[in-house]
Amino acid sequence: MKPDRKILLGIIVIIISVVVLVNISNPPIRIWDEAIYANNSLEMSQGDDWFILKNNGEPNLYNTKPPLMIWSQAICIKLFGPSEFSVRLPSFIAAGVALILIYLFCVLVLESHLIGFFSLFSIFFSMSLFRDHVFLTGDLDSFLVLFILVYTLSFFTILSDKFREQKNLFILFFGLGFLLAYFSKSTASLLPLPGIFLVAFQAKRFREIFFSRIMILTMVSGVGLIGLYYFYMDSVFPGYWDKVFFSEFSRIYDNIMPWHNK
Repeated sequence: MKPDRKILLGIIVIIISVVVLVNISNPPIRIWDEAIYANNSLEMSQGDDWFILKNNGEPNLYNTKPPLMIWSQAICIKLFGPSEFSVRLPSFIAAGVALILIYLFCVLVLESHLIGFFSLFSIFFSMSLFRDHVFLTGDLDSFLVLFILVYTLSFFTILSDKFREQKNLFILFFGLGFLLAYFSKSTASLLPLPGIFLVAFQAKRFREIFFSRIMILTMVSGVGLIGLYYFYMDSVFPGYWDKVFFSEFSRIYDNIMPWHNK
């Protein structure tokens, strides 16, 4: 990268960091989702149970999704104390990592710094990402976006053949991204998969990519870890799986939250 481009990238990163840091603790914790997650993470940080989410000392099943974000928030609360900053810091980090990944993909795979800069600006000023409920509050969607980005960019890197010798490494990134996306927001992590499969079919690469030994081992391991998590939770909290199935899986074919109709 030329020195002037490094300077420009540094300026962009500084501007983004300042703007986000200024707003990370303002406004106060928002009602409903962020407030529930903040309570869950606060109680987790003060106790010794890192799996059962609690509110006022009682198990709380408002959120049945795996607790990757809650774990991150609880760790931040332990390190920096209870505050809006601690609750939202994981989302801010996710935003920074997501922007870096997009820029690296543009430069290394698309081979264009210009596309990288335009991508950073367009995403940073996107009302759907740098807003409450995503990158500016302590909600699950920030991690969901980041790790979906990890596995989709890994897939397109494999498809591009720019790093043919590192193909297995990017397959591992694909599997890890999917696993972390699932542990961020459960079935929402599945949304891009039909499109990815369609692209792989269209490119006549589906069998090569998804039936390769390393992909099968990676995905079986990931699904196995997800299953192990649910098995453990149901063993310590009888009826947990039934609640998860209703809340997370039945929503694929049924409207379980009619008050969200718009």
